[in-house]
Amino acid sequence: MSWDSYVETSLVGSGHVSMGAIAGFTGNIWAQTNGMNLKNDEVQMIYEGFDDQSRLFEKGIVIGGVKYIFLGGGEFLKGKKGQDGVIVYKTKTALVIGIYKEGIQTGNCSSVCGKFADWLIANGY
Repeated sequence: MSWDSYVETSLVGSGHVSMGAIAGFTGNIWAQTNGMNLKNDEVQMIYEGFDDQSRLFEKGIVIGGVKYIFLGGGEFLKGKKGQDGVIVYKTKTALVIGIYKEGIQTGNCSSVCGKFADWLIANGY
């Protein structure tokens, strides 16, 4: 199964993630749903935000050119834009990014992304 299939089945297929992506720390995008348009430099900035959140507070979490107001982080990073939001988990080698649209609960999106990140970690990623 390709990484695209994992994004489609494990994230979006849950019904609690509208769009999703998996990306390596250097910015290489392993897989993303259609329409997400995630860019390498956006991935790099998010990755760096796990260690230094000051840039995220200043510039937000940007996904495909869309800016989400950075709300904070710890185990995961979260951002909002109106009724939509973004959740980002970090594994050993990658970021798991989930976007949710109006009507999806933040906690449900976070739970799905977190469980997928745990699965990646357990499998060496």
